[in-house]
Amino acid sequence: MTVTSRQRKALLIVVFVVCGALLLAAVNMLAMITRVGRVGIPATALTTADPGETWVIVGSDNRDYVPGGAAEYGTGQTDGGDHADIVLVFHKTARGVKALGIPRDLMVQAATGDPQRLTLTLNQSPGTFVSAMCLSFGIPTDHLVIVHMGALIGVVDAVGGVDVQSQYAMRDAYSKLEIPAGPSHLDGTQALAYVRTRHPEYLIDGQWVPLDAMQGSLLRPRAATEVLQQVATKLKATRNPVTWQRAAWSVSGGVVLDSHTSLFDLPQLIGMVRTPVTTLPISPTSGDIIDFPTGDTYATLTAAGFPSGGCHYYG
Repeated sequence: MTVTSRQRKALLIVVFVVCGALLLAAVNMLAMITRVGRVGIPATALTTADPGETWVIVGSDNRDYVPGGAAEYGTGQTDGGDHADIVLVFHKTARGVKALGIPRDLMVQAATGDPQRLTLTLNQSPGTFVSAMCLSFGIPTDHLVIVHMGALIGVVDAVGGVDVQSQYAMRDAYSKLEIPAGPSHLDGTQALAYVRTRHPEYLIDGQWVPLDAMQGSLLRPRAATEVLQQVATKLKATRNPVTWQRAAWSVSGGVVLDSHTSLFDLPQLIGMVRTPVTTLPISPTSGDIIDFPTGDTYATLTAAGFPSGGCHYYG
């Protein structure tokens, strides 16, 4: 069969279009890889028969990674560095996946320094945070994912927002949350406020009633899980490449990974974050800043595969 001049031109156009698309995809992928932050962490490992693999996801409050300026998020305080606002742990073994929420204000002992709240260890260094997780809770860190606030905003917007339900109207002056009673559809900025709420008030019988300190401390892991589970479900269901591109771009510019974890490893979390999360029980002080572990705390850790003394810290 003779190929006409018109057919040759059409074929060349197709070849150029395909090559151009592949080149753009390669450039885009390279750009996303270079946007991801990297950090080294000390080696930790479980000494149990089935150590599995442990992912630790940390929501950081670093104001350097938010659009619109610090005053748009929270109270406008500009404390420097990273604080661990939200800590979620996903432990995958041959028996399945266990998920834990770790209250940020639990007192811990890191490899160096005096006892302090878990949230403050991240500001010293990711290594200090990893050592505290191992030495205080028996939790190793095979994969560390630090998520900045801008990344959460972007990925929620990429999937079209999330839906939450509240029995009462709810507000939090610290996180700038304000939602009505009943169902609410939240965009990325509203979802961030919802996830970061720790001092909520509920409108009950015409009066704003604050949540007590213990419940407020436990609220963040639950809210973060609720939002992340919806994001994961929507990403798994979509076939729209634009949605995936927007989500991946938002994540790549707002996460820090340990040196052994790749951007391409993150899709594993889509299945894991849909696991029901158990928040560690705590025993708060009379204030609202410091929480202490109890016997129930350690029993919950053991049930999740983290027995006391079961994590080895190599430093």
